Amino acid sequence: MKKLLFLLILISTPCKSQSLYIDTALNDVCTNSIFISINIDSKHYTGKAIIENADLFRFVYQNTKCSFSEYTIKIKEILLKSDTMLISKENLDEIGFQKIEKSTFYLKYDTLNKIAFVNNFFLNNTILKKVSEEEKAYVIDRLFSFGILVRNDDESGYLTLINYHQ
Repeated sequence: MKKLLFLLILISTPCKSQSLYIDTALNDVCTNSIFISINIDSKHYTGKAIIENADLFRFVYQNTKCSFSEYTIKIKEILLKSDTMLISKENLDEIGFQKIEKSTFYLKYDTLNKIAFVNNFFLNNTILKKVSEEEKAYVIDRLFSFGILVRNDDESGYLTLINYHQ
């Protein structure tokens, strides 16, 4: 019985921490809100994309008139189950989505662990200036998969880590 209880605790722990960072991201709807990474399916693109949470909430609200709590429940379910969000609009840029299109350049970073990945792209929790806009989308996606949240700093405009401590 003790082994079963230990196994249940061991299995449920990652879910709670994953749920916690998703809750933090989804509850942030301020200017320069936290980026989330989500699977989308639209007429011209199917795959992962990043978007600021405030932009995603605005889009979902305009199309469904759902409450904020309904929004967070639905998007959290999509994220936890790695489901896909269907997007009816053709122009993803107008909504605020940035596609994650991996190239051979990214393959060398896919094998890095969390600490090595962060150290490669960030200094003092701020993204390095050498990182291009296309690379930022990939970095945000990868960080989200690690449970690390980012947003654009209000003052500098640079991408900054929110919940990362070495």
